[in-house]
Amino acid sequence: MNTKFHEGIVQASRNPFLIKMIGEIRGINSLYRMAILKRDVLRIKSAAEEHLKIFEAIINGDGEKAREYMKEHIVSDYNYYTSIYRERE
Repeated sequence: MNTKFHEGIVQASRNPFLIKMIGEIRGINSLYRMAILKRDVLRIKSAAEEHLKIFEAIINGDGEKAREYMKEHIVSDYNYYTSIYRERE
């Protein structure tokens, strides 16, 4: 569902550059993400809540809120994955 959610947003952008770039990034990072997320139910739950906020903003036509929530989601993911990396060092 996570992949479908993100793919739907990327495809809806109709931006060929974004579609290509995200496809390349997804290929590089998907195995790493899946291995980590399988062990962390709390991150899965919080990511799902973030997705819901983004989805509702899109459905309501509130581009500014969708952008704000997407940025928060990206920062949250970044912080989560960098903390995992730091723990492994």
